[in-house]
Amino acid sequence: MITIKKEGMLKWILMVCIMAIAGQSQAQKTNAYLLPAGGVTEMYDYLVRYQADLGSLSRFYTISGSPEKRQRFLSFYKEYLDTIEKLPFERFSTGGKIDWLLLKRNIENEIFLLHQEADLYEEI
Repeated sequence: MITIKKEGMLKWILMVCIMAIAGQSQAQKTNAYLLPAGGVTEMYDYLVRYQADLGSLSRFYTISGSPEKRQRFLSFYKEYLDTIEKLPFERFSTGGKIDWLLLKRNIENEIFLLHQEADLYEEI
């Protein structure tokens, strides 16, 4: 049976507590740099609305590869792209800028894929 001295155990607990506090402090500094005071970025509302609208369209247009679905999604993506390009990117926090760039990249990729799908459909 292993016996641990009371003094050694107290030192170990104190060391763990200090490391946890230091790590938490560093994480708070990092998050404070990335996010505004509310904990979410300026893009949060746009991202939530984008996901909800995308989900609604996906549930409504269920037939894969249909020209009607492709056209509707193309207009959806272009509308969102126009909307986010009008936002004040320069004034966003670092996290907001990252969210903006990722959403823009995702939308542009979806538009590219829809154009590829349309080209393939035309070949058939």
